[in-house]
Amino acid sequence: MIRFFEILSFLLAWGYTAVFFLILKAFLPLRKNVVLKVTAFLVCGYLADSIIYSNDAGSLFGTMFLFFLYVLLFYRGTFMEKLSVLLVFYPAL
Repeated sequence: MIRFFEILSFLLAWGYTAVFFLILKAFLPLRKNVVLKVTAFLVCGYLADSIIYSNDAGSLFGTMFLFFLYVLLFYRGTFMEKLSVLLVFYPAL
């Protein structure tokens, strides 16, 4: 039974990653390279499942910085568009 819940947890985590990835993709276009698209999805999986505690400044700002780098590297658009996506979608992480 525990194995079932581990598999279910794994599938739900990657399902959340897919939904979050598609929402970001709706606001900013991805770069054209297929390798970058696959890498963006895999990195999004680790960012979307990061644990952020309420009063832990290190994980709060560290995850925000990593999410900002993620948006800068894998998406096309102006700097202001990328910054807007960061400020709108970072709390949803």
